[in-house]
Amino acid sequence: MVDTRQLRDKYKGFSNKELIRIVRNRSDYTDKAIETIQQILEERALETEEIDHILDEIIAEDKVEQALEEESLNYWEKLLLVSIPVLGFVLYLIFRLRNKEIKYGKRIAKSLTYSLLGTIIFAVFIIVWMNQ
Repeated sequence: MVDTRQLRDKYKGFSNKELIRIVRNRSDYTDKAIETIQQILEERALETEEIDHILDEIIAEDKVEQALEEESLNYWEKLLLVSIPVLGFVLYLIFRLRNKEIKYGKRIAKSLTYSLLGTIIFAVFIIVWMNQ
């Protein structure tokens, strides 16, 4: 069990934005951690305008993140992943990493699905071809 002093030491170096984000996502943390974080925020005596600004930033970041997760694969990405399953997935990841757009979400899950579909189609094709 972690005591309050250890939690205080852990969270005192966090930025105001990080602490407010934790309080907003309180279901991921223990009640003791949330209480400690709220005490730290109270001690910092943030002004209402500063809190509002931080909350606006967090909400904007969450909207961008959600939009990226909901973004679907385009036709060429789907075709690449189905036609060249493993290589397509690797190329897709390399392209996304290079553009710093990689985060496991719906896009990666969808790309894995299309890559798996391509692998199954390729395996069926090989099985049929070898049995002739």
